[in-house]
Amino acid sequence: MSRWWRWLGAACLISFPLLFIVFAGTGIHPGPLGTVQEQIQLVAAAEARWRLVHLILAAASLSGIGAVVTLWMTAVRGRSGVLAWVGDLGLVFGGAGAALLSGVVLMEAGLVAPLAVACAQSPACLAPEGAAEAIAGLGWNNVDPLTWAGGPLATGLLLLGLVGGLARSLRVWEAALLVLAAIGLLVTNPGLHAPAHYPLVFVLVVFGSLGHPVAHQRGGRPGSITGRTGHPGRSGGPRLGLASTNPRVRLSGSHVSIWTCDPPC
Repeated sequence: MSRWWRWLGAACLISFPLLFIVFAGTGIHPGPLGTVQEQIQLVAAAEARWRLVHLILAAASLSGIGAVVTLWMTAVRGRSGVLAWVGDLGLVFGGAGAALLSGVVLMEAGLVAPLAVACAQSPACLAPEGAAEAIAGLGWNNVDPLTWAGGPLATGLLLLGLVGGLARSLRVWEAALLVLAAIGLLVTNPGLHAPAHYPLVFVLVVFGSLGHPVAHQRGGRPGSITGRTGHPGRSGGPRLGLASTNPRVRLSGSHVSIWTCDPPC
């Protein structure tokens, strides 16, 4: 993997959970309160902030696709068997969920805010028999598509965490914390809005631990000479030292053969 792709993968690992924690789990995200009519008026008054926050969340969801792919490459790539199949399934679930989540929040940015502004300017819309309740339900009170998107994404993280732990391509604590965080997302709010920011903090810790080795690795597949012992493809561990002045190294799958000879060879 080229240097720029490695840095992009590391950036996706960090930015995905961090942006959702900041922009979906804090007061920066407009939180309509009160009656339906008051909620409509609050969203209409904060139209620019609503649009900006959801555009950022759409970008964060796209970076979630990169984070899932990077996690898959770290935990699964180069392996075979049942664990590889489960890891590939996690890649499909996680990538599809992140892509769908991006579309949902992009719809919230481009559709919900203008509807709220138009409704706030119409007494007929704000009337009890008007469309205000339907707009509020579509926009923020009952957004089922967020659950439809966040559920597969959390499931993908769960599967990749399990595979990484069983294959020993992730540290024990990284795999365990990622699995617990994915379960927390499924239990709390799969749409990654509050209160899902608590499990997302765990995801950020794990992805932060993975980000530096991903950005600086010199070999990303099992069998890499520079990988950490017990964790193929992860840099930062002891490197193989060759005492001979004329070494020969042969890589065959996950095996490394080393021999020396005197010239000519």
